[in-house]
Amino acid sequence: MMEDDSIYNVGLTGPYGAGKSSIIESYKTENEQMKFIHVALGKYDTIDDDSNSLVLNQQEVTPEMKSVNQKISEAPTQPFKEFKEIEGKIINQLLHQVNVKNVPQAFTKVKKNNSVRKIIVWAIIVPLVLAFSIFLLRFDDWAAFVQINHMNLLYRTINPSLRVFAAAALLGLIGYLTYVFGSAQINRSLIRKVSIRGNEIELFKNSENSFFDEHLNEVIYLFENSGADVIVFEDLDRFGSTDVFRKLRELNQLINKRKQDDLAGKDTHKKLVFLYLIKDDIFVSKDRTKFFDLIIPVVPTVSSSNSFNKMMEIFGSIKEIDRTFLRNLSFYIDDMRLIKNIFNEYTIYDSEINTSSLDQNKLLGMVTYKNIFPRDFSQLQYGKGFIYSILNNKRDTYDQEKSIIDSEIFNLESELEELCMAE
Repeated sequence: MMEDDSIYNVGLTGPYGAGKSSIIESYKTENEQMKFIHVALGKYDTIDDDSNSLVLNQQEVTPEMKSVNQKISEAPTQPFKEFKEIEGKIINQLLHQVNVKNVPQAFTKVKKNNSVRKIIVWAIIVPLVLAFSIFLLRFDDWAAFVQINHMNLLYRTINPSLRVFAAAALLGLIGYLTYVFGSAQINRSLIRKVSIRGNEIELFKNSENSFFDEHLNEVIYLFENSGADVIVFEDLDRFGSTDVFRKLRELNQLINKRKQDDLAGKDTHKKLVFLYLIKDDIFVSKDRTKFFDLIIPVVPTVSSSNSFNKMMEIFGSIKEIDRTFLRNLSFYIDDMRLIKNIFNEYTIYDSEINTSSLDQNKLLGMVTYKNIFPRDFSQLQYGKGFIYSILNNKRDTYDQEKSIIDSEIFNLESELEELCMAE
């Protein structure tokens, strides 16, 4: 990846929970000489609190649940975040991973504590500037005051040579202050507008009118001064838009072109690789090969077909759990992180309840349901939700089914009686 000069955009593809992040962490460990910047923009769907019905996504709905006469509403689709907001978050994360000293012209800076030394220096400089200014402006008055009152101890202060020294010192201090504030103005644009007789003049006005272009320049500047070899973008596919990927590819091309031509003035020609951790279906087939210079597929270690073996590795030592029940559960679990979390919660619940009469299969089932359907589990404790409606309507469902069966029995008996009479 790093040796091939034609590879700049790499896609590490695989479903959620396939282990993409773990692969990246292992790669970082094996290549400690390389510098990585990790940008993760998480976007997670939420459920409307006013809804009392169970909200399931397509992967969570099982055939058994679909057969139940219960309304299952889909989660309201949240509007995708505007690209400006996504771009701003990228800048924010970059800024917090780059040394502040390397990016003095950044749009904003990470707040940090001022050193005691700097505070002391400013506490000395400002009073000295004021003192020297007053001394020079009122030197004649001061000299007359000393002479009239015959202050022998202060006669040295009215020496003309001291006046020259004070003037030189004041010029030096003013020069230093001008340098400090000038650098801050150039790097930070502290003064953006000047008002003269009611007319505003904007200083250092940005030549680009586009908000995105303004931030794009900011990202380029941050990247050029970051010293990074690889930028890892994670969870960008959760926003459901390919525009952000297209813009990042353009950004990568600009950065590497500047690096090759040494336009940044950093005397370095090393390339910068963008590594995207995404799902397989974020791009259609032709766009995938067109966008990425290299695609690395990640084969998930856990799926519904082999999750039973993984669950046996973790739960196998617990003899109270029925293996058949564990196999049935495994059909609904295809994420190693989920299996580990279920085990952790099961262990905590079991240690807290600590009852020998407790059915461990039921406890594990409850914990599994809690992890797969957390909102419905929470609603169950308040007498709401999908499971509660099933349990609460159990008698009605029983009576309804019994009535149907009784009706079928009655019809069959009637037919049998008619057949007997016909003979």
